[in-house]
Amino acid sequence: MAVFASWSLLPAELRLSIVDHVDPSSLLALSATSKSTRALCVPRVFKSVNIACFPSLQEFLACVPPSYLTYIREMGVCTSDTPISSRRSLSNICIGTGTPRSDALIRLLSGTPQLERLVLHLSGGLAPKAVPCFSSLEHLTDLSVENCEDEDDAPLSETTVVGIALAIPKLTSLSLTRITRSLQYADDVRSSVIYSSASVPLVFNDLPSSSTDPRTPQSLPTLLTIPTLRHLAIHDTHLGDMRFSSPDLPVRCALESLEIGAYAGAAPADGATWTARILARVAPTLQRLSCGAGLPAGPLAVRLPRLARVQLTPFVSPMQIPPTLAALADGGAQAVDIECLQEDIEDVVDELLAFVNDATDAGRCPFDHVRLHVKDDLGSDALAAPPEKPAALDEECSRCVQRLEGACDRAGVRVSLLGVQLAPVSAGEEGMDWESDDTAVEAYADDKVVLKRTFGIDAETLEEDAWARLEDW
Repeated sequence: MAVFASWSLLPAELRLSIVDHVDPSSLLALSATSKSTRALCVPRVFKSVNIACFPSLQEFLACVPPSYLTYIREMGVCTSDTPISSRRSLSNICIGTGTPRSDALIRLLSGTPQLERLVLHLSGGLAPKAVPCFSSLEHLTDLSVENCEDEDDAPLSETTVVGIALAIPKLTSLSLTRITRSLQYADDVRSSVIYSSASVPLVFNDLPSSSTDPRTPQSLPTLLTIPTLRHLAIHDTHLGDMRFSSPDLPVRCALESLEIGAYAGAAPADGATWTARILARVAPTLQRLSCGAGLPAGPLAVRLPRLARVQLTPFVSPMQIPPTLAALADGGAQAVDIECLQEDIEDVVDELLAFVNDATDAGRCPFDHVRLHVKDDLGSDALAAPPEKPAALDEECSRCVQRLEGACDRAGVRVSLLGVQLAPVSAGEEGMDWESDDTAVEAYADDKVVLKRTFGIDAETLEEDAWARLEDW
């Protein structure tokens, strides 16, 4: 005879364990079964919250009891009038006067003292009065801030964002996207003879937060003075501030990972210079580097003793790949991840092949593993997973990849190709690159030269031909 135990008779610890394993949609249904079960489910329901737009934020504040906010550990907030996923253009966005978005965000953050991770997609900027509320978030360690508008129309000032980062007591991970330079810290832009208001947007009327030390510049280089910071990512942001290389900037962070994305308003050479400038200040502790602008030609001014992994996004042009890898050759990184678009793969492979051959001729390739990721589109300069369905390469591209694999094999470097499917390469002389530096022959100890198997020719037949002997080449 079957025995059924009542849910209410189960120990509280067991019921809590069951609640932790219930999926979100079923959790809401479970919470409606009884008052006691609802009390068990509420902390789990509100552990992770995503607010898709400003109207949803207003509704959330109006309907959710303030006591429930204390259960939030992870939260995403968008202050646009419409969710990001449903927007088609800036014309769909209405940015009103006053600071209703900032006021709502202040009210929300003031009630979430246990918050650990926060993702902000901001529309219409953020008022400086919102900065002080971040100082009370003692458990917040991971912050991501993105301006979800065009910075020409609705800029998000570096002064406000840096003020927020400085206010958080235990910030370890920071990601910034589309942050606009402040006029008061943009000496490099103002002194440029090619500057125009259309090329580099600036915020003219922003004021530092009163909650921070007035002697501390609230500019982007000041982020490197945060002692708790370990992971920093900056995308689509002008990073030409010379204070990054100033000896007066005390670098107190011990960054383990750095991600610098490309900036659409700057030349690739400028982006490479900015990246090298920041890299020089955080080199001693850096373990992972993601680069969207490449590095200048020539060796770096500093060594990277702990660097283990390098990632290059599709925004790094193929011609920048060899100098970037050469600059990092002495850093100790063993693995290199390179992302590219399908239409760029042949150029990327050619540049990689040239780098591997040059490194092999010099004595040793500095990297043990090269991974090539092929993406469907740019999307953003943040690294993304390879496409779910591999793209089919034509025969010419497949032949380029095979040459790279051969060069890497001879150099003792492992190469992986993700996101594509190679086409069969036809045998025979037709279409083979006889002028390639990657000579398609192998020399053996008995002074015989035999064409590789890719030629589809029997080696024994070649042994009888006079031209196939070393002394006749």
